[in-house]
This record gives sequence, structure tokens and C-alpha cells, in this order.
Amino acid sequence: LNQNENQNQKDSAKLSEELHPAATPQPAAATTPPAGTG
Repeated sequence: LNQNENQNQKDSAKLSEELHPAATPQPAAATTPPAGTG
């Protein structure tokens, strides 16, 4: 149950970032191009 819930949180967070990238600032991503673009 814990593992499944944790996975759901990850998926939810990922979806949130895709919908609102600017809402979740990530210093590392600001200087490094996202995977798959280079």
C-alpha cells in the first residue's frame, strides 16, 4: 500500500510539473536541458 501510494504521488507530481512547469522551479533543470531534448 505504501509503495503504491508513493508511486501515485510521483505520478501526480510528474503530471503537475508537465501541466505547470513554472509552478515547480527546479534549479538543476534550469541549467540542464530536459532529457530527450539534446
